[in-house]
Amino acid sequence: MPAAPGLTLAVIHGHGEHGGRYASLAGAMAGHGIATYALDYRGHGSSEGPRGHALSWDDLIADAVAFNAKVAQEASGEVVPLGHSVGGSIVLSAVVRGRLRPRRFVVSSPALRVLGKVPAWKVGLGRVASKLAPSIALDTELNADHISRDPAVVAAYRADPQVHSRMSARFYTEWQAANAEIQARAPEIRIPFLATHGGGDQIIDPAATEVVYNRATAPGKKLIIYPGYFHEPYNDTGSERVFADLAEWLGA
Repeated sequence: MPAAPGLTLAVIHGHGEHGGRYASLAGAMAGHGIATYALDYRGHGSSEGPRGHALSWDDLIADAVAFNAKVAQEASGEVVPLGHSVGGSIVLSAVVRGRLRPRRFVVSSPALRVLGKVPAWKVGLGRVASKLAPSIALDTELNADHISRDPAVVAAYRADPQVHSRMSARFYTEWQAANAEIQARAPEIRIPFLATHGGGDQIIDPAATEVVYNRATAPGKKLIIYPGYFHEPYNDTGSERVFADLAEWLGA
């Protein structure tokens, strides 16, 4: 699709991180004449709230909707939502629920299914705590070595004071319910989108992205699986290829 004048990306980050980690993406897109805005949603980065907690998935969707509206006020032309990891789940939820109606959107490694088995005790505790003490948070035990093949990116992630590994019980159960809804309602996705995923992702299953992509009925949809890339293709070795593919799909 040809890019609209003043094309702008509105980035929704993944769980445990923040919008500032998309500086490389913003710089690469600026080279194509595309502006980039990034949000810190509640419980993350510079935003308020307990780290990694949301009382309702609707609250996270509301954050994304308000953010996109704000970007549309400040930017000219088309605004394209871009969600990475859990941010991808948020964007997909907002689309299937009709809360976001962009001309098109992008998801990067959407967190639709975690690779590796979550211990049964943690799942059970999360379900009970979600009802009785929803803000109780456990460590996600995410291995930072799996976010990127670039050692500098991994070192910066570990040293970043705004990065955390906390997820509340309510956030977890809301996220899992949202993913089930996305899978069930994937045929209702009729807005063109680009889905990208690292084929070597050891955190989130690329096959789940393929399932949603194949079930979606959107014209102009596109899926790119990058062989060997880890969870964050925009921050991985060889990110230039990912940036170029994004700019090409956007029509820049």
